[in-house]
Amino acid sequence: MARELILKLGKKITDRVDVKLGMTKLDEDSPEYYGLASVVTDEMAELALAMKVRVPTTPAEIGKKTARTPSTWSSSLTRCP
Repeated sequence: MARELILKLGKKITDRVDVKLGMTKLDEDSPEYYGLASVVTDEMAELALAMKVRVPTTPAEIGKKTARTPSTWSSSLTRCP
């Protein structure tokens, strides 16, 4: 069963034109999904989807988009062990 947030994040960060334009759908066998699913939690994916690509974003702006306070997800922004 594919995790929906990971699929959305994979589509957002991919560089494949056919996926960006919607001609090809991402699934569990796609390299974007395979790479992200093993290292990104659903909470991390939710935060990444609230950000723009290559645009600096403050925690307050992310909090407005996710309707959560920065203190509730600050642990997701730390580096993985």
